[in-house]
Amino acid sequence: VQVIKAQQEVLESITTRALIVVDDNGNTVATLKKQSDGYGGTFLDIFHDDMPTASIGGGKDGGFVTVFNDEGHRTVSMQNNPGPKPYSPTQGGIAVFDGTSDDTVLLTMANQGGGRIETYNSKGFLTAVITSNDQGHGGLALNRGDLLGSLYSDVLLSVGENGGYLFFFYLENNILAVFYTHLR
Repeated sequence: VQVIKAQQEVLESITTRALIVVDDNGNTVATLKKQSDGYGGTFLDIFHDDMPTASIGGGKDGGFVTVFNDEGHRTVSMQNNPGPKPYSPTQGGIAVFDGTSDDTVLLTMANQGGGRIETYNSKGFLTAVITSNDQGHGGLALNRGDLLGSLYSDVLLSVGENGGYLFFFYLENNILAVFYTHLR
C-alpha cells in the first residue's frame, strides 16, 4: 500500500481503483470504489468506529443512499434501483428497516405509476398498503400479520371512476361482505 502524504501543492488528478480515507490511528473512515459485483456501480461508504454509517452509490440500475445505525444495520434506504420487495420502486422509493441483522423492511414508499406505501410487521409480513394509480384513484388494503395475510387482503377499499368498493374477505379471498357506491 502506497501512502500519499499531504503536501502544499494541488494535484490535477489522481487515478486509482479505490480510495480509502483513514484517521490518525489507521481506522478506515471512508471508501470510494467501483464495485465488481456485476452491477457496475461506484460506492462511497462512510464509517465510524469501523461500522458503516452511510452509503451512497450508483450503477446501471440507478442510485441509492443508505443510512445505518450504530450497530451497522440498515435503517433507511432511498433508491431508484430495484429494492427489497416484489413492489420495489422503479422510479424512486424509500424503505425503512428494523435496524437489526434480520434486515426486515417495516415501510416502503414507491412511485409505481401512482404512489404506494406499504407497512410490514417485525416478522416482515405485509400488513397494509395505501396506493394510487395512474388515473388518480386510491386504494387501501389491510392484511393479517402472517404469511397468509401477506398473500390475501382481509379488507380492501378501492375508489374508481364510478364509485367506491369495500370488501371484507374471509380466508383465501372468500368474500364475506361487499359494499359498493355508484357515482354518476
